[in-house]
Amino acid sequence: MSRLQLLLREASAGLPPWQNIPQSKWADIARQCSDAEAEEIRARIASLETELLETEEWDGDTRDDIHEMIWMFNNILAQIPLQNM
Repeated sequence: MSRLQLLLREASAGLPPWQNIPQSKWADIARQCSDAEAEEIRARIASLETELLETEEWDGDTRDDIHEMIWMFNNILAQIPLQNM
């Protein structure tokens, strides 16, 4: 079972709800990821890409938020140590 949601919640503890997880915490999240978390990240990226395709062009704020989440997840995924995957 993936612990990704727990890791994300811990990384965002103390932040206002509208603030994204800072880049300074991404490597720490990645270090704690195993195969299950990596697989969930891939699934989330795919889901976000689908959501992006379904979001109207005029909704720039939502599209920006989706792009930011895809970027964050791709960066976390790239930092997961190979022995963890």
